Amino acid sequence: MIKQGLLQTLAQLGLTVILMVLSTQANSLSLEQQRQLFTDAKNAISKGQASQFLKIQTQLENYPLQPYLQYKFLLGKKNALNAVRLFLKNHANTPYARSLRNNQLALLASQHQWNTFIALYKHTSNTKLQCQYQWALHKTGNTEAALAGARQLWLTGRSQPAECDHLFTLLKQQKKLTSDLVWQRFGLAMRAGNVSFARYLKKSLPSSLTKKAALWLKVYHSPQTYLPQWKSWPANNQFQSEIFLRGLERLARKNPDLAVSLWNEGKQHFSFDASQQTHLVRQLALTLVRRRHPDALKTLFSLTEDQDNEDTRAWRVRSALLTQEWHCVNEAINRLTEQEKQTPRWQYWKARALAELGQHKASNKLYQKIADERDFYGFLAADQIKRDYAFNNSPIDVSTQSLKQLSQSWPFQAMKEFLTVGHELDARRLWWYTSQRLEQSELLAAARLAKQWGWDDVAIITAARAKHWSDMELRFPLAYKNQVLKHAAAVQLNPSLVYGVIRRESAFRANVSSRVGARGLMQIMPRTGRMLARKLNDRWRSARQLYQPEINLRYGTTYLKQLSDRYANNLAMVAAAYNAGPHRVDRWRPESQSIPADIWVEAIPFNETRAYVKAVLSYMSIYDHRLGGKGLRISAVISDIPPVNPMTDQSIKIAKK
Repeated sequence: MIKQGLLQTLAQLGLTVILMVLSTQANSLSLEQQRQLFTDAKNAISKGQASQFLKIQTQLENYPLQPYLQYKFLLGKKNALNAVRLFLKNHANTPYARSLRNNQLALLASQHQWNTFIALYKHTSNTKLQCQYQWALHKTGNTEAALAGARQLWLTGRSQPAECDHLFTLLKQQKKLTSDLVWQRFGLAMRAGNVSFARYLKKSLPSSLTKKAALWLKVYHSPQTYLPQWKSWPANNQFQSEIFLRGLERLARKNPDLAVSLWNEGKQHFSFDASQQTHLVRQLALTLVRRRHPDALKTLFSLTEDQDNEDTRAWRVRSALLTQEWHCVNEAINRLTEQEKQTPRWQYWKARALAELGQHKASNKLYQKIADERDFYGFLAADQIKRDYAFNNSPIDVSTQSLKQLSQSWPFQAMKEFLTVGHELDARRLWWYTSQRLEQSELLAAARLAKQWGWDDVAIITAARAKHWSDMELRFPLAYKNQVLKHAAAVQLNPSLVYGVIRRESAFRANVSSRVGARGLMQIMPRTGRMLARKLNDRWRSARQLYQPEINLRYGTTYLKQLSDRYANNLAMVAAAYNAGPHRVDRWRPESQSIPADIWVEAIPFNETRAYVKAVLSYMSIYDHRLGGKGLRISAVISDIPPVNPMTDQSIKIAKK
């Protein structure tokens, strides 16, 4: 059917194509021949050689990547609606269907074929197409529905794409774009922090609202200047109440003392509902915590049960830990929810508090329970009672038949072919699309299959999706073993630490980039790589070098060694610095007296870094076990965190990661 649709398309395009290849001939081709034809077909598409492509694709009738080729061919084709519809019908359960539909809708919109657009349209998160759909409704006589849709699309705190302009003009022409709607959108933009867009909207406000908008903008930019003037504002005014609250949130980031003072002075003057007050009180309390303010713990304990949430409850315990007042720690833990109290994290701290309070029997009982877990807290608990770590290896049990059945299904055949012909990104896209639609048993089989293919990061993530955490070989692979051992030895680092960092940073994907531009196995920033190249007398060509495992491991281990030297091999600080930068680690160190490392890790202000340090330290112990080590314990690689001593702590000039 798709062949017929393509022929119709080509006929509409005015092309003459002679198809001489029979399906029996296609079936006789070897896989290697089909792969070469795949490459030829891709080249024909890129060169716009439609007749050549069609001639080739008839020889690939049973090749797993034929749907992908047809999708690529149809992208951007005008007057190809019949072929597109056939493709959508035959390949609805592929990741290509939605993309092709959206592409065809964009073409129909450019041709003003509005009836056809509506017939083909399906709800999408694509705002451009949403606006074009509402415009299509208007152009086909359903203006009321279009105006209702336009109103919904208008009410957002961000700028909408140009495809919405006609629709919003219609809203204005029909006198439906009221000043109230503009004001609502101004408020949405301010709440979202899109201040430049809010300024643009202010120009469309009537004079009666312009002054209010100007006040909001002033308070946003300079809360310390304008909030103290609250006494001159009208009492119990809903607008001024919101400005006061939102201004306090911004002020608290720079001057928490002034924010708390203004809140206590002015809260009776304004009109707030319970949720608004609760939100602000939480924000003020958490801001004091982040600033390590001396009143942070007192403020957290003053919160009512209604004002508490998961964050405030957790930080109440962490703030108490920083004081090492163990009665206070115990009280903070008792204010957790029953579900929270059962997690290994808080059970560990409950056990620590009980031990410090002299209740050793109860403490040891809790430690014994937690030590059965294979995680950071389980390992810390095992250290406390000098028990072996519980690695709890439980390989995924998948039958040979299940693996065979999965591997022979179209999506997995296509993924394997993508990998073979060097289209890894397409393979990944198809994997994630498919894995979202698998049952747990199929996910387990898929994880095992990815492991067989040497696709370690995909195997790790797929097993996690299946909630199977205990296949040690699969979740903690020993990829690049010879290179890791070589580069770790060259700088006298424990290879388990290197593996722990790789596992957390990239999960062994050598060609990955982060949002901020870190690259490769050990996720090295280009400027850090350039600095390390100079240090090592290497020639720096470009950031692409960091995708090469050999170079990435050489630079990553060198950087880890620098951090290890800086922090006297205290791996809690080393791991934190690798993630957040030495400048932040130094800022987080205590001011006067050393504190236990487990408390310091628990109180790291950044959620990401806190989780990172715990992961790297626990992974290090797991990798020591996998490498046949003698049982590396976390307590052996962390020690009390000392205060910054300006006489001895000289910052080394290394690029911040």
